[in-house]
Amino acid sequence: MAIDTRYERIKGWFAKSMQPNLKAFFTLLFDFASVIWTTSLCIIEMSIELLFESAEDDCNISEKSSLYLLPDLKFRVEPDPIKTSANSSTYKGQYNGSLVCIKVSRGFCTDSEFRRKERRDYRRRLERQLHIWKTLQHSNVSPLHGLMFAFGKLPAVVTPYYPNGNINAYIKRNPNVDIRRLFEMVADGLAYMHSLNPPASHGDVRGRNIHITSTGIPVLTEIGTSYLPSPPDWTIGSDDGTRWMAPELMCPDSSLSHVEGGNSDDDFELLKLGTTPMTDVYSFGMMMLEVCTGRVPFPHRKFYGGVIYDVVNGIRPPRPDLSANPRLTDEIWEAIQSCWEHKPKHRRRAFVLTNGSLFGWFSNDGIDENVAQDDAS
Repeated sequence: MAIDTRYERIKGWFAKSMQPNLKAFFTLLFDFASVIWTTSLCIIEMSIELLFESAEDDCNISEKSSLYLLPDLKFRVEPDPIKTSANSSTYKGQYNGSLVCIKVSRGFCTDSEFRRKERRDYRRRLERQLHIWKTLQHSNVSPLHGLMFAFGKLPAVVTPYYPNGNINAYIKRNPNVDIRRLFEMVADGLAYMHSLNPPASHGDVRGRNIHITSTGIPVLTEIGTSYLPSPPDWTIGSDDGTRWMAPELMCPDSSLSHVEGGNSDDDFELLKLGTTPMTDVYSFGMMMLEVCTGRVPFPHRKFYGGVIYDVVNGIRPPRPDLSANPRLTDEIWEAIQSCWEHKPKHRRRAFVLTNGSLFGWFSNDGIDENVAQDDAS
């Protein structure tokens, strides 16, 4: 973090004049003052913008401000990122004595009026999505610590650090793990989110967004952050979620966009934001295929245009050879196929989960009554 030269000069004077113990004390004091100063400027700027935006926002100022973390005297960030993507870098750090991940978005580098408006729009959408995430309480949903102004003009997202990594890395290191049970716990987290009123959708269910706790429990991360607006100076990433994306997201004006067999008003509102519980179910099926095979969906398609062509035309990945993919049992393959049905009304809803059994979800006893009526008609 850059420290104002005025602080450097004052620190130097104290270092020459004070005893060793006092030197260390005042060095720490001025470092912390620099953090407070930088953070305060960002929060003041944000507060002024919020005063003008609150009339058109869904969340009020107090709800938004509760997302922001106060500076911590022991806050530390490692210099090198542990993960990078086309539009963000994630760092490992420590906050209030706990290991955390700090996801820093890139872009909006200039300070023109146009860029300031883009930053406001991005931050407003980010705050709205994270306010939903902050309210979620489930053993298979990662908690959200909050937002922090510590890296430039955009707030960084602070979440717990999971040393076991994501589900793909975890399974590679633990080939004998009960993969069926992991899928059931992920589905349980989705079932909880989809059962809320209004329902919450994840938006990007795939292997890299499912992390494993120190006790081997999978948790959903990156909730609701996948469809935030991207500024013009960001590059479209090669790691976007097209391969896991439901057809109605690719063709939002088509007949597929009408999510039948449920609360149509809630589904319509969610679809305007980009995702619904039914798009999560589709992605969940693709995630199971990804984890079982160790490869992304549609691995034979090098370019996304080919993936989109297949998906919107109802073409799904063929079943891989069982001898090379022993985890992909008949039971799991049947579950995958039930998830990625072309029409949303034919997919099984996550809240139909009974007795913690994912695969009871796909039995006749587990089918949502409304969906069953639609299937029969």
